[in-house]
Amino acid sequence: MQRYKSDTELNTRTAHVIDQQGWAHAVPWSNVRVGDVVKVLRDTELPADLLLLHAPGGKDIVYVDTMNLDGETNLKDK
Repeated sequence: MQRYKSDTELNTRTAHVIDQQGWAHAVPWSNVRVGDVVKVLRDTELPADLLLLHAPGGKDIVYVDTMNLDGETNLKDK
C-alpha cells in the first residue's frame, strides 16, 4: 500500500515537457510519453527512466542521488 501511495504521489507531480516549437508545458508525470523531451530543474526528484541529453555548466556532469533505487545516499557523478 505504501508503494502505491508513493507511486501515485510521484505520478501526479509536474513535469516540464518541451513541444515542437520549444515551449515548455507543465503536465503530470503520468502523461509523459516515450520520446517526450523533459526539462529537469535543479534539485528535482524524478523517475529513473530518463535519458540525459545535456547538462549545463560546461562539463556535462550531473550528480545523481540513487537512494530510492539502491539505498546508497552518496551522490554519483554521471
